[in-house]
Order: sequence, then structure tokens, then C-alpha cells
Amino acid sequence: MKNTEPNNQANVKEEDDFDLFEIISKILIFLKQVRARIKTLWITVGIGFVFGLIFALGTKPEYEAKIKLLPYKSGSAGSGLSGLAGLAGVKLPDGTSGPVISLDLYPSLVETFEFRKKIAETPVYFSSLNAKHTALYYFKNIYKPGFASHVYAYTFGLPEKLLGLLKFPEPTLEKQKGNDTSVAVQIPKYDASYIGSIHGIGGRLVMDFNPKTSIIVLKMVMPDDYAAADLLKYSSKILMETAIAYEVSKAKEQVKFLEVQFVEAEKRFQNAQRKLASFNDRNRSTFSSNAQVDEQWYQNEYNLSFELYSKFAKELEQARITVNQDTPVFTILEDVVVPNKPVSPKKGKIMIFFLMLGAFVGLVIIYIKSYFSVWRQRVSKMISGTQPQMQ
Repeated sequence: MKNTEPNNQANVKEEDDFDLFEIISKILIFLKQVRARIKTLWITVGIGFVFGLIFALGTKPEYEAKIKLLPYKSGSAGSGLSGLAGLAGVKLPDGTSGPVISLDLYPSLVETFEFRKKIAETPVYFSSLNAKHTALYYFKNIYKPGFASHVYAYTFGLPEKLLGLLKFPEPTLEKQKGNDTSVAVQIPKYDASYIGSIHGIGGRLVMDFNPKTSIIVLKMVMPDDYAAADLLKYSSKILMETAIAYEVSKAKEQVKFLEVQFVEAEKRFQNAQRKLASFNDRNRSTFSSNAQVDEQWYQNEYNLSFELYSKFAKELEQARITVNQDTPVFTILEDVVVPNKPVSPKKGKIMIFFLMLGAFVGLVIIYIKSYFSVWRQRVSKMISGTQPQMQ
């Protein structure tokens, strides 16, 4: 056993050396094949260079505007204000300063159809046109994509274009019997092209957030510099309004409910107050037992209605404070400015990408040609009974 273990280790080492030698030899053989077919490599790299020039020079510039927001709540009230409110019978809600709603929810708000529809149908200023247009109208009637877009559509995007020609009939719903058409009237219906345009424009708004700092970064990319800044300003405003409405909706519903209850309690208290005063005026000189029983009944009704009135008044005031406290505040850390240079196309990266793509395609073609060349040699040698040799 002692003699076999060193032999096994030696065999493993020899196999590893053999595998490494085999890999190096295959690489050297492939490099020889590349050298022999270097013309193919230069052709594919040249084609990649041409495509790189087309996409680098034929792509229209895009401008990016950016804004940074920090959402937070006002937090709990100060100790002095809490003490004064306690004397009045109102308990201020507890709370600490912190994020409004979960930051994971903000991308969902930005990606909703209604949010994107508001953005797409908002008139913004286009400096290149010196006029105001909605983004939807601009991309549908004015914007002309660059030459690179047409090249892409008939090269890399050709499969998608062919699939788009296969139009499938949309399913139709049979009309239900009856006269109830309220659901069909209230629910809006848009065609596919309109929905695609809305989401295409909405996709130009990108949102990044940092869970640790709660900072939200909104970016808008547009073919026009002023339009990018203007549309981003409106988008951030809509986002803040949507977040505020979402946050205080429950508290406002509570306020509306308590306002109705407070009005009813106030009417009941005023009615009991008038009845008690009227009874006392009529029986000021009366000391009968029946009069005392009636007085006690009116007094109890007055006390009960006053307690309800006071309770709803305190709860209503507390709910109003809660609405004000839960209303989120957005601090603009970095406001929108008009971008002074385009963010795309990045010509250098485009050229490097297409040159590398051309080189990769060339190497793949050379490898395939070498493989079939060896395969044909093997077939011919097998027929003649000799071993093939790679050239």
C-alpha cells in the first residue's frame, strides 16, 4: 500500500500536466488557423467597424435631467405642545421622523399606467421647436429617429419586425343580455398603439433609490434638453402628490367620519341644552316630585349629549392633527437643471463594442471552418486508411 500511493500521485500529476499540455497545444493550433485565415477576421472586424460608425454617428443625442428627493414625516410633536394638548383633552399621536411609505413601493407608483399617462399628456417646452407640446404628440408627429434606428430595425430587430407583421385578431366579447351597461361605460379602453406609446414615454423616467439613506433619484431622458428638465420637474411633482395622497388617505377618511359624527353630536347637545333651559324656565317656582324627576331626566340627557359632543370634538381635533403630522414632506436635495450635454450616444463605447463583436464573430467563423476542415480530412483519411493531420 505504501508503494502504490506515490505511484497514484505521480499518475495524477502526469495527467494534469498532460491536460495542460493538450490545452496549450489546441490553443496554438487554433492560433495557426487564425493566422491562416486572418483575412476572415479582418473582414468581420471591418464590418463591425462600419456598424459602429453607423450607430455612433446615426443615433440622435439624448439628454438626461436628474433630481434628488428625500421623503420624511414631520415626526412627533414637542413636549410643550403635547402638554398643552393634554390640558385640552387632546392626545397628540406619537411618531418619529422617518420614511413615508416603503421605498419599494415608489417604482410601482412610477410604473403605473395612470402615472405614465399624466406624464405623456403634459405639455412641456421643446427648445429645438421653441414651442410647447405633449410628449405623446411630439413622439407621434414630430420626432424622427436617426438613421441608426432604421438600420437596427432591419438587422438586429428584423425578427421582432417580422413577428409584428403577424397580426392576430383581438378577442371580442359578446354583448350581455340586459340593459346594464354601466360597467362597460365606466371602464376606459385604449388601443394597443396608444398603450405602447404611453409606456414607451413612461419608460424614459428612471428611478433609483438608496434604502439606507432613503434618497430617491429621478432621471428623465429626452431628445430635447429643456423637455427633459421640464418633464422631470412635472414627474417629480406628480410623484410627491401621489405619495402624499396615498399616505394621508386613511387619516382623511377618519376625519370625514368624525366630522359627520361631531355634527350629529353637536345637534343633539344643543337640543338637550335648549330642552333643559326651557324646562327650568317653566318650572322655576315648582317643587313637585314629578318636576324633579323630569328635571333629572333632562339633566341626564344634557350630560350624556355633552359627553358625546366633547368626546367627538377631541377625537376630531386629534384626527386633524394626525392628518397634518402624517402628511409627508419632500426635501429637494438636488433640483432639476437643464442638461448642457447629451448622455448618449457614447461613441467610444459603441465603437469598442462593435469591434469586439466583429472580432468574436470572426473567431467563431474561423473555428467552424477549421472544425469542418479537420472533419473532412478525417473522413478522407479514414477512407484511405491513414490518420488525418491538422494544417
